[in-house]
Amino acid sequence: MSHFSTIAEKNGGVADHGQEDSNKQEVEPRRPSRKSISSFTSGHGSGGSGGECVGRVWGQSESALERDKAVALSCWLLMGGNEDTLRNGAGEDASGWKGVEVVEGRVTELLWGAEGLSSCIPPDIGHLNKLTTLLLNNNALKGCIPCEIGSLTSLTSLALSTNDLEGEIPFSFARLNRLTNLSLVGNNKIESNEQIPNHLQTHAETQAYLATLWRPQALRLITYGIAIARRRQARMSSDGGAGTPPDPFFAFLATHEDSVTDLILSYLDPDYCCIKDRNALLKCWRSLGGIEDDLREGYGDDVSRWKGVKEVEDGRVTKVDWGELSLTGTIPAEIGELDGLRELWLYGNEISSIPSEIGKLASLDCIWLYNCRLEGPLPAEIGNLISLRTLDLSTNKLSGPVPPTLAKLTNLSQLYLRDNDFSTVCPPHRVANDKEIVQGFLASLKLEGENKNS
Repeated sequence: MSHFSTIAEKNGGVADHGQEDSNKQEVEPRRPSRKSISSFTSGHGSGGSGGECVGRVWGQSESALERDKAVALSCWLLMGGNEDTLRNGAGEDASGWKGVEVVEGRVTELLWGAEGLSSCIPPDIGHLNKLTTLLLNNNALKGCIPCEIGSLTSLTSLALSTNDLEGEIPFSFARLNRLTNLSLVGNNKIESNEQIPNHLQTHAETQAYLATLWRPQALRLITYGIAIARRRQARMSSDGGAGTPPDPFFAFLATHEDSVTDLILSYLDPDYCCIKDRNALLKCWRSLGGIEDDLREGYGDDVSRWKGVKEVEDGRVTKVDWGELSLTGTIPAEIGELDGLRELWLYGNEISSIPSEIGKLASLDCIWLYNCRLEGPLPAEIGNLISLRTLDLSTNKLSGPVPPTLAKLTNLSQLYLRDNDFSTVCPPHRVANDKEIVQGFLASLKLEGENKNS
C-alpha cells in the first residue's frame, strides 16, 4: 500500500483527487496579508475564543512545540478553518488536534485533506521545518502556492491536488530532495511548462519532476547572459574597444560554446541539442537562403526552440517543419547528419534538388517536399529510408525513372508523385494513400529493375 493510500485512510479517503467539493465557495477571496504569526490572533477564525493570542514573540525559553502549535493554528485559521474543529476537544495538546501528528516535541504531519479549507495557503507554513507530510488536497484553496513550502526540506509527502490553486509551481520545490510522494493534479489554473503529472509515489520519479522546475530557470539565465555577452563583444569590436565589457563568466561561455557551454546546457535541458544537430541545421538553413537570426529567434544555441524545430527527443532533433518559409537554395550534404529526424517538412519553398545524403536518415517516417520546384532525377538512396511511411514529391519538375530501390520501402503507405516529369508511369493521386496499391507499384519497380539487369 502506498503512503498516499495509508494517509487517505486517516483522512477518509481524500487522497483520491475526484470531483471538486460541490460546496466550494465561488466568492474570490482576497489573499491574506503576510502577517507574522506573532501578531495573528484567534479572532480571525470562524469559531475562535475571542481575542486570545495565537502567536507571540517567543523568548529563548519558548519550546519548539509551542512555536509549531502557533504556526499550525494560524495557518489553519488563515485557510478558513474553525479553531474548535482543529483543537478537536484536546485543548493545548497538539497531538490530539485534528490531522496533526507530533513526534519528539515537533509537529511532523498536517493531514488536512477534505477539510473545507477555502482561502490561500499562508507563507507562514514554511516555519514548520520538521514537517514530513503536508496534505491539503481536496479542499477549495485558492491563490498561488507559496514558495516557502520549498523550505520544508524534511517533507516526504506533499498533496495539493484538487483545489483551485493558480500561478506557477514554485521552483523552490526543487530543494525538497527527500520528497517521495507528490500530488498537484486537479488545479486547472496552475501554469506549468511541463505537464503536471499524476500522483508521484517514488523518490526517483518525484525528484526527476522537481528537477524540471529549476532547470528552465537556470537555462534562461545562461542563454540570456550569453546573448548579452555576445552583443557587448560585438559592440566593443565595432567601437574600437569602447563600451561596457561583458561579464567574464558569460564571455567565457560565449567563446566555448562547442565544449563547456554544450555540457552545461545539455545537463540543464535534456532536450537541448548539442553541436552535431546544431551545426547541421545551421548549414541546411543557410544553404536554403535563410538568415541565421531568423532561425535562432533569439534563443541562442538552444536548438529545441529554433524556428521550425517542432520535436526534440533525447537531445536530437526529430521533426523539422520549414514549410512555406520562402526559402530558396539547395539542401546541402549536411542533411545526412540529422540522423535522428523522423519528419522533414520543406514543402512550398524553392529547392533545386535532393542530395543523395538524404538516404542516411534511416529514422525518417515522412518527407513532405511537394511544390518545391525540384529538378533532376530522384536519388536512388531514398530506397535506404526503410522506416518511411509517407513520401510526397508532387508538383515538382523531377525527371527520369523512379528508382527501383524504392521497392525496399516496405512500410511506405502514402506515395505522391504526380505533376512531375518522371518517365515511369506513377499511381494516380487519388489512390496514392492506399498502401496495397503503393506497395504494388513499388513491386513493379523492382521487377522492372530486375528485367533491365537480366
